[in-house]
Amino acid sequence: MPIAPLQQATFVRLEFTNQKNGVHGKVIGLAWSGSHLWCPVATIIHQVIYLWSITTRLTRPLYSYESTILCHGMHAIQATQLTLHLHAAALTIGMPYGILPRDIATNSLQSSGAMAMLCAHLDMDKI
Repeated sequence: MPIAPLQQATFVRLEFTNQKNGVHGKVIGLAWSGSHLWCPVATIIHQVIYLWSITTRLTRPLYSYESTILCHGMHAIQATQLTLHLHAAALTIGMPYGILPRDIATNSLQSSGAMAMLCAHLDMDKI
């Protein structure tokens, strides 16, 4: 797969095939935020390139990762793992932005992310 065209993307579309609320096939679009630090498009591009580097299976979920510790192979990120990493990130870089670990939970990432961007006065079209 050629990586150069992917790295120039400014918009991504994500389809949620299985959600705990029973809604299947929900599609959301994310646009380039203009920030290399907080951009969802840049993050997704990075993850896709990572997945391409370890597997040729194009249907692999974005939340997959390869482990070489204990249980070798591909695994799905669990909500508890994601919460721990997000709390660590909040401790490391969140303070200047007013983000504390207690403010982050994986069950409300989409709505809280949109609210954070709104409070940061980002362009409504980008949110």
